[in-house]
Amino acid sequence: MIFKFLKGSKLATQFIQNNGLFVITGGEKPFFTQTPNNTVEALIQTQTHFLAMNLAHRNEEEIPVDVTITTFLRGNDLEQQTEQKKIKDAVVGLLKKWADGKARPHDGSYFVMKTKEGKVFPEYV
Repeated sequence: MIFKFLKGSKLATQFIQNNGLFVITGGEKPFFTQTPNNTVEALIQTQTHFLAMNLAHRNEEEIPVDVTITTFLRGNDLEQQTEQKKIKDAVVGLLKKWADGKARPHDGSYFVMKTKEGKVFPEYV
């Protein structure tokens, strides 16, 4: 898992252009809480979060300054499993909007998808 992120980061530093968007996938549980029953997954996700933070605090020589780097903290709790289709559709819509340059998150931000009263929305952390 971490190797996929490292490969993606390397490609981003080589090919991403001005006003680009780089979205990294992390894990909600290891970001917010301890996960003693799933140590390997927690280590992988924590490394991904750490590398994402460092990639967002880059110098201009590696990635253009106007590129937005954000991390989607994917959840896997029961509520999100029952709302999986809605969440996927919401994430796709959000990524399309950001790719079009509209309402992009702050560079280096992390977000989770939340559901409330049947609506899905990003919550930035």
